[in-house]
Amino acid sequence: MCTSTKRLLSSSKDTLHFKLCGCVDDRLVGILKYDLSTNCLSLIDMPLAGSIIADDVILMAMEDDRLGFAHVVGLILNLWSRHMGSDGVASWTQRTVININDILHIRNPKKRLRLIGSVEGTDIIFVTTDLGIYKINLKSLQWKKVWEREKFQVFIPYTSFYNSQASNVAEECSTRTGSRAISSVNYRIWGCMAMKIS
Repeated sequence: MCTSTKRLLSSSKDTLHFKLCGCVDDRLVGILKYDLSTNCLSLIDMPLAGSIIADDVILMAMEDDRLGFAHVVGLILNLWSRHMGSDGVASWTQRTVININDILHIRNPKKRLRLIGSVEGTDIIFVTTDLGIYKINLKSLQWKKVWEREKFQVFIPYTSFYNSQASNVAEECSTRTGSRAISSVNYRIWGCMAMKIS
């Protein structure tokens, strides 16, 4: 067995999840969970039975801090989330099924759709189609094209934050009592990087 380093995520503060794949045929076998606080490794079963190509799946850190499992078959996206039951047993729940062609209107429906990433802690995924790379919000089903059709080797979505207090840029306000308050604005910047294949 081999672990896939194509997609790694931190689903909470102290865990990492890896796709566990067969070395020969790149079929998904399961999910490895590594607990950073206890240094323990465990195997999580997938929500689907049968043979699954590893590239058809991405693991996601969902908005509610649950582990997400997105799987594409043709142009149909299936999304599951893992949650702990009241009996202390974790299980998978299918959250949604989305026909990507209803959202993006793919020109060549026979062309393979690929899942290539997600933004941690959100319901945003990235897919490649015959038209380019798209960011799709799984809640609102809104999309945005983020890369043209050129082939790429690496795709890295990122978010960054700016805290104006940290840079000593603040606005002082006076109240009737003479006390001062600092008003700050935090900015969230979203972007992505893709490296072309030359």
